[in-house]
Amino acid sequence: EVAHYLEQPFYKTSLTRVGWLGLFLCSLSATAVIMNSFEHTLEKHIELSYFVPLLAGHGGNTGGQSIGTILSALSSGAIKPKHAGRVIWKEAMAGIMSGFMLGIV
Repeated sequence: EVAHYLEQPFYKTSLTRVGWLGLFLCSLSATAVIMNSFEHTLEKHIELSYFVPLLAGHGGNTGGQSIGTILSALSSGAIKPKHAGRVIWKEAMAGIMSGFMLGIV
């Protein structure tokens, strides 16, 4: 809990984060494997590689907005863990819609 942050030992803090960080590391590894499969295309069209950092950064910004919104709602009591399914569905649909709208631009 946020209220007990200072009382919680550092190793418990680490253990609560390591799962998400591991998931993030796996997703980055999958990205590297996928990019490697397009190496031949990237060699022919080097300009495509300029967009990779842009896409990675944009994904981080998007995730940060979702996390910030959800954490605020959790801390205010507007949503509860039992609403996880609805929250995931809403965030997924908002992400798809945002991607579609930005893709048009």
